[in-house]
Amino acid sequence: MTTNELALRAVELLSPVLLALLSYLAVRATQWFKAKTDNALVGFMLDRVSVAVLESVKEVNATIVAAIREASSDGVITDEEAADIKQDAIDAVKAYLGEKGLKQAKTVLGSDALDAMITTKIEAYVHDMKL
Repeated sequence: MTTNELALRAVELLSPVLLALLSYLAVRATQWFKAKTDNALVGFMLDRVSVAVLESVKEVNATIVAAIREASSDGVITDEEAADIKQDAIDAVKAYLGEKGLKQAKTVLGSDALDAMITTKIEAYVHDMKL
């Protein structure tokens, strides 16, 4: 056998292996890009919701909470007023995100997780504001 015949025979034998290896690498690259994209989207959405919550808490604190404190004789907010203020803050977050942003956030984070995150972040920001 000549060198050319050996090389041709080696290519014939190794081509299925090389093709399988290239297919495997293509699948792995696709999975890596998808994971990277999904992680970036989740991170973006978490940041967007956090900003929406912070801005909404500031807005509600500056408008509604101040008005309620001035209206009450002792400056203390009742539990019922606190629940109303919290709901106002949740509504403000959802308005800040808008219909499209809210839909995207629910798709990326999940509806229950989004609601829990909004509630938890509101409470955390309110706590930080009190300090």
